[in-house]
Amino acid sequence: EIDRAVDEGEVHIGAHSLKDVPGVLPDGQDIVAYPAREDPRDGFVTTNGVTRLQDLAEGATVGTASLRREAQALALRPDLKVIPFRGSVGTRLEKLKDGQADATFLAMAGLKRLDMAEAATPIAMEDMLPAASQGILAVAAKRGGLSSVLAETLAMIDDSATRAMATAERAFLVELDWSCRTAMAAQLSLQDGAWRLRGEVLSPDGQERWRAEATARLSSSLDDLAGLGCELGRTIRDQAGGDLPVFED
Repeated sequence: EIDRAVDEGEVHIGAHSLKDVPGVLPDGQDIVAYPAREDPRDGFVTTNGVTRLQDLAEGATVGTASLRREAQALALRPDLKVIPFRGSVGTRLEKLKDGQADATFLAMAGLKRLDMAEAATPIAMEDMLPAASQGILAVAAKRGGLSSVLAETLAMIDDSATRAMATAERAFLVELDWSCRTAMAAQLSLQDGAWRLRGEVLSPDGQERWRAEATARLSSSLDDLAGLGCELGRTIRDQAGGDLPVFED
């Protein structure tokens, strides 16, 4: 609906959660601004005081609608029972309070934007690498359809570091064909004065996990970072033997 509204001139710009934006934008649209990234980590939520997935009771029930989080949770704790958990932040928290699950996951970015960060404990990226582009907002517009004033305003909120992260992480997904039925994650971050890109793909049960990372100079161009993402995707595909595992419908 938002894409259509932009296409038909009903609105000048569309704002999206980037991790939900396909690798190829609607014809004639461009992402014109990436505001500064919010916390990309996943958050762990319980109602019993447990703050780590590793400390849940044997055979505990975890609710999530994310294939990535399901596979990553099972990689850490294969004894867990994972059930579907859908709905808004409020809906999922209510389901948790009702005892439908012992724990769930929520994006820290969304919680912080709702001023609810205290509801979750951030999960270390070593345990649960976030989805590519998690915590990034994207502003899309029709090509050539912005006034100079609006274009200048959007340029003021465009964050170069966030644009670099989005470029590398989305290139990684596109290289792996961006299947919504494959558990995959990627994050570009600044470390020791250089870019560090981490990526992974998991089997549905979490028992197979292919990980890789690569680095690039801080001065790297966006084209170079896109190439880095593609290279990392190819590395992981080779590790997995060419075909990536998928969740059955």
